[in-house]
Amino acid sequence: MAIYKRILLMLIMGVVMMSALPAQGLFVSAASVPETEIIEIYYDAENDEWVNGKLVLVNKGGYYCVGQGNNGGNGFDFTEFPRPEQPFHVIIPAEYNGLPVRELNNEALLGGDKMVGVTIPDSIEIIGNYAFYQTGLVNVTVPASVNSIGYLAFGNCKSLAKVVYETNASLSNIPQLNPFNLCSSIITFIFTNPTPPSSVNLFLENNVDIKIYVPKGSLDAYMDKLPAYHQDHTFEYVTITVDGEKYYEQVDVAITDIEQPTKDGYTFKGWYTDEELTTPFDGIPHDDTTLYPKWTSNVADNNDTTQGGSGSQKTSRWLYVGIAGLVAMIGGLATGAYLFIKKSKQA
Repeated sequence: MAIYKRILLMLIMGVVMMSALPAQGLFVSAASVPETEIIEIYYDAENDEWVNGKLVLVNKGGYYCVGQGNNGGNGFDFTEFPRPEQPFHVIIPAEYNGLPVRELNNEALLGGDKMVGVTIPDSIEIIGNYAFYQTGLVNVTVPASVNSIGYLAFGNCKSLAKVVYETNASLSNIPQLNPFNLCSSIITFIFTNPTPPSSVNLFLENNVDIKIYVPKGSLDAYMDKLPAYHQDHTFEYVTITVDGEKYYEQVDVAITDIEQPTKDGYTFKGWYTDEELTTPFDGIPHDDTTLYPKWTSNVADNNDTTQGGSGSQKTSRWLYVGIAGLVAMIGGLATGAYLFIKKSKQA
């Protein structure tokens, strides 16, 4: 019976070794790991409660407005929650008490230098004057639902580096006192709609370092709207999708900002444009593309590859384990037969 126990043990070990292999399609992006813990302030509709903070939502008769009055930061309610001492991200609810949240009041979230992020829902139509003035925002996405942006709405945000405009043609109420004035960072503006808005007074007129990106094929339409001093800084882009995350990349210019992924036990072998990993990506975006990573196992041989996001995983380690188990089984059976024959002869 000992020989059969030995065979069973070898098979169990093989199963355990195979189950320890990385999960199929595992993808870890260094860009997705935050450098600093950022708390989120949001409304939990299911439990009807605010988490980590609270916003002042005022019923305007058919819709809600964030904030009330003209005092700085009137959109925050610090009576129930203290002002955060660490970086935080505000998620504005799209709906509250069954009504849409459509407006950000003047100075609603002003002066929150610890506020490094905000999610503006596509229910918002109006962003008031000084709404995000002098905050710590780094990236902002303005949804296509917004048709009015107040003066200095994002003014004096010293860390603001990227603004994504999901614009529509009705975005017309842009005051002469620019919404992004006094922002000292080099700002990148990205328009996602091939049709430019009716007003293009969106930029820092005295900041020659800004860059404006528009969808591929829409450059001429935007050039007709842009002032001359911005036309030399306007470029076409395409989107590169990596594990669900979109990167806006300038057409025909080598990519530099997509970080190389990491995966325990594997070496990254480059990006491919197909799930079968047959067409390498040359690093220069020409059209909208989804990329898949190719891996080589550090334990097995160079034929052990897998792709990220979705798809199949090829692994020779499984073959090695299977062969080892088969050899052990054959060896065990041979040993058992030898002992059986020897015992029969002695008898």
